[in-house]
Amino acid sequence: MELYAGRDLHSNNNVLVVLDESDWVIYQKRPPNVLAVIVTALGSWQGAIKGVAVESTCNWY
Repeated sequence: MELYAGRDLHSNNNVLVVLDESDWVIYQKRPPNVLAVIVTALGSWQGAIKGVAVESTCNWY
């Protein structure tokens, strides 16, 4: 099964979503912007995630 991840980056947290090839949400959480937390969250699907999209803008301030 191919999976795809998206990350909506905010100032102190982000929204992580993992979708399957049929656009079903497999995972959706709002963790803090801590690399270890994000790596752990996405690590469950290591090798299955085919791509990651990151949305980030600089207008939060």
